[in-house]
Amino acid sequence: MSELCKVLIVDDEYIMRQGIKHLINWDKEGFLIVGEATNGEEALLMLEKIKPQIVVMDVVMPVMDGVELTKAVHEKYPEIQIIVLSGFDDFMYVKETLKNGAMDYILKPTLTAEVFLEALKKAAENIPGFNFTGDSNLNLNHTLEWYISGYSNIFMVEDFPEFCKENNYRIFGVDINYVFGNDEDAVSKFRKDIRKLFDSIDVIFARTEIENRNLIYVFNYDSCNEKEIIERLHTVAENVKHRNPKGFFVLSRVFDDIQDVRELYEEIESRIDSGFYYKDLSVLHLDNCNTEKKTIPKFDYNDFSYDLRNGEYEKAMTKMYSYVKECIEARDDYEKIKNKAKNFIYSIIVTLEEYDVDIDIMRKKYFERIDTTIFAAEFLNELKEILDEIKSVFENSITGTDRIMGNITKYIIEHYMEPLDLDTIAKQFNYNYNYLSSYFNSKNYEGFSGYLNKVRIEKACELLKKEDMPISDISYAVGYSDHSYFCRVFKKSTGYTPSVYRRRFR
Repeated sequence: MSELCKVLIVDDEYIMRQGIKHLINWDKEGFLIVGEATNGEEALLMLEKIKPQIVVMDVVMPVMDGVELTKAVHEKYPEIQIIVLSGFDDFMYVKETLKNGAMDYILKPTLTAEVFLEALKKAAENIPGFNFTGDSNLNLNHTLEWYISGYSNIFMVEDFPEFCKENNYRIFGVDINYVFGNDEDAVSKFRKDIRKLFDSIDVIFARTEIENRNLIYVFNYDSCNEKEIIERLHTVAENVKHRNPKGFFVLSRVFDDIQDVRELYEEIESRIDSGFYYKDLSVLHLDNCNTEKKTIPKFDYNDFSYDLRNGEYEKAMTKMYSYVKECIEARDDYEKIKNKAKNFIYSIIVTLEEYDVDIDIMRKKYFERIDTTIFAAEFLNELKEILDEIKSVFENSITGTDRIMGNITKYIIEHYMEPLDLDTIAKQFNYNYNYLSSYFNSKNYEGFSGYLNKVRIEKACELLKKEDMPISDISYAVGYSDHSYFCRVFKKSTGYTPSVYRRRFR
């Protein structure tokens, strides 16, 4: 299969870039748009990463124009072919770009698909070491994509006799966003692994991406190779899952008419993002699988809101958790479920504002925990823990604010040896920083720093009485990284230096 020739489009006008993108059938003709830039400077920054072979650029642009860009590209990347677009009045600029290394130019008013394609092919043939040939497989990929997506209602078998020579077809699909995210290297490796595994077996396949999300392979093969094909697909899928726990693929049932590929893809699409529900499965076979989704239950949000307004927090949270469980049982879209849960959580914690709880910190913390869950069971456990934590905050807030200090002072006593400050404590307990500071002072504590020092000095006194540790080690053990500061605080609190205290009270 021929390699697609990679093209970067550089033009400060959005409409122009869109026009160029839709001017020709790019992959059918053997080209691939790998990026867009609005000026020369932006284009230069992109070159090393996306490595285009052809740059199509406007000559008049802000920041860095086409003349400067052509010169910079030619000096650093002489193998890149440059096609310049210009107006009638820009010919002086065009001449400069040609001097600087551009290989061709097109006047925008005369820009047609035929003219543009001719320039692209000419540029592709000039790329050092690049064998540009049109490939029927590229056309097959595009035709399949358009047919599956509904842009075309006819797939002409006679146009692809090589691909349609056998009576057995299967579709193998993956949700790129779910499994690979933005890891383009992982996607590239997956594609190479697919091709490598089928080099030695009589199978023909087309690769198609639907809406830049679902990557599918349509296989045409002899029935005698059925077992080996499935085994090899499992090998690829399991290798991906070994590296990435979200690795999940869907294999269609076998079909004998390429015209059915759209229907079979719809079955694939209904389950392709279901990896959330299959922790231990790398390939879901649809041969004997019910592809119909259960009805998603409805939720009485008014009833939920009523409970919150009336302080029935536990009741509201129980209703919410039960509903989310029902959505999971119905195999609802995992992103929808997570978003529903986050909306519910926010509705709940916003009612804590009156208790001086920092709801922004809570929201961020809880949302991150939900987003990082990979599988349904893990998500439900995390959600239950979050709700239990929120219940605890409600209990602490409702039963009396005096319990606040009890929990905090207990935490300080247990963690006095660690780096602690009021901001850390506020975040730990989901309280507003300013409120907590004033609370410490209002309760006749010495302020937060004073209370922390008091705890640490008391612990230091115990160690000085009982242990033979060097005073510098005691300083570190009770949370002071600065030995001199420890000695000053100790003397201020006890009236003695640490060494004198040890001699006097041991």
